[in-house]
This record gives sequence, C-alpha cells and structure tokens, in this order.
Amino acid sequence: IYHNLGRTKNNSDETIELPSFNNRIVDIRVLSLAWSTSNLPAEDKFYDAENCNIIDSSSNVVLICGHSYHKEYLNLLNEKCKYCFNYLSESIKTNITSLNKRLFKPLKDNEIPEITKDNDLNENYENENIEILLEQTEQNIDNQYEIQYNIWLNYNSM
Repeated sequence: IYHNLGRTKNNSDETIELPSFNNRIVDIRVLSLAWSTSNLPAEDKFYDAENCNIIDSSSNVVLICGHSYHKEYLNLLNEKCKYCFNYLSESIKTNITSLNKRLFKPLKDNEIPEITKDNDLNENYENENIEILLEQTEQNIDNQYEIQYNIWLNYNSM
C-alpha cells in the first residue's frame, strides 16, 4: 500500500479506485473511517498531520481509522486521531440535535400517543394518576440524558 501513495483515483463521491487491490473500484462506505472525514488520508506522504515537521519516517503509525501520524506527533494528540475525533464529535452533536427535535415535536392531530398497559404493575401503580407517571418518566429520561451528555462533553478531558 505504501508504494502506491499518490496513485489512488477518486472516480466520484461514491467510489474510489485502489491501486493496491489491482485498481479495484470500491464504494467509499466500505473504507475505514478516515474516508468519511473532510480530511482524507494523505496520498502524497505517509503522515496526515498538517504542521508536522518530523522528518524521521521510521516512527510512522497507521491508525485503524486510516490516518497516519509520526509516533511523536500522535503523542501530542493524546493518542487520538484529531480528524476522526472531530468528525465523530460533530456527528454525535448532529444526532443529539435531531433526536431532541423529534422527542419534543408535538403529536399531530391524527396521532395518538402509544401507551400500553403493563400487566406486571402492582395495584398501587394502577391507582396513580397517569399524568404523574408520565411526568416522572419524562424527568427520569431528562436526568439520564443530562448525565450521558455531560459524560460525553467531559470525554475529551479524561
């Protein structure tokens, strides 16, 4: 693969030609994570860091995502691929925003909330007001969401 640096051809946004595999054309979705980011793996050099001034090529590391770095530079990045970490972080934010929009979107006039009876509930629960139960459930979901969201926000500092 190293000997084919610079010979990869991007035929379109959907496929890519790989010289290391007898110029086989593959769907970009089957490639490693790096090919989904805005910073594709470098074709003209063996490392992907923008400002790396290390000349020694004996310490190159190819990550599972497909990006490569000099070992020393990767240590400065806390052993994380900065391109894939940023891509995944932004994707998570996008998904959280989308989920929030869908969760808080009011039902249409012709839609009925799905409430199923749980036969395993004891008699005390059956006598409680359904509004109170829904409010408690919503609060529990909000609390769990906040906990998980804060864990995710603090992940980078771990």
